[in-house]
Amino acid sequence: MRDPDAETFAVQQSKAMEQPSWSEARLDDLNRKVDAGIRRLDEGRKELRDETREGFEKVDKRFDRVDQRFEKVDKRFDRVDDEFKAVRAEIKSGFDRMYRLLLVGAFGIIAALLTAPHL
Repeated sequence: MRDPDAETFAVQQSKAMEQPSWSEARLDDLNRKVDAGIRRLDEGRKELRDETREGFEKVDKRFDRVDQRFEKVDKRFDRVDDEFKAVRAEIKSGFDRMYRLLLVGAFGIIAALLTAPHL
């Protein structure tokens, strides 16, 4: 019985022996191909780095615009807060006047009752 693994190994060895040997020209060609591949990788990495930098610059500009919008919103809230405080002061002043008027009225009624002839 034949061993299929041994047979496969023998075939692989014979194919490896058929491969031509590495000459200086083949090594130089391989060197050029490797150098070209590394150059392409470096260019791609540089392009990616540039694109990433541009993307972050765009995001930074958008955040600057958002910050400006928040500053405007903060100013609007400050104005609304000031207006609210003014309205609140007016309401408080109105209630204070009404309270004094009620007290004066109550004292007037009590005084009228005390000074009126007994019913």
